[in-house]
Amino acid sequence: MKSRTKLDQERLRKKQEGEAQDYLDAVSQSDEAKAADAIIEKGKEADKAEKEVQLKQFEEAQASVKRKKAEYLQYLGKLCYQLCQTIDWPKGYIWKLDIQEDKMALYFKDSKGRGYGRGIKPVGIPEFDLNAVNLLAWYAENTVDKLVHAPKVTDSGIILPS
Repeated sequence: MKSRTKLDQERLRKKQEGEAQDYLDAVSQSDEAKAADAIIEKGKEADKAEKEVQLKQFEEAQASVKRKKAEYLQYLGKLCYQLCQTIDWPKGYIWKLDIQEDKMALYFKDSKGRGYGRGIKPVGIPEFDLNAVNLLAWYAENTVDKLVHAPKVTDSGIILPS
């Protein structure tokens, strides 16, 4: 006899497979108007799910702001840490999130040992602070992308073809 969690996992897998097949059937049909409607509907569902996640983050931030400043900063740090984990850090890069009394900073070193960093000082308004945390992770990701895709330059300043 299968355990309850294995049965639940199997049911969930079958449900997901069924939903995926229904979506493929709707998208790949010969009537382009109906297929376009199915794609638009799926996009609306994804947008709705993203808005729900953002609303949940906002509500959690608001609740933690009301409790204690340190707890609020820890919540923002946890959120920033999760965002930084989604960054595709190249091999040899090391990153660190530093949370102090009233500020938070994200530091990282590239494979050559050069250091980069940026920080924020939360103001206590969740919508501003959540945006600042998202921007902190976004700036780090953009900097990494620029470093990885930068043209190779000699010591004398000549740009080498890639």
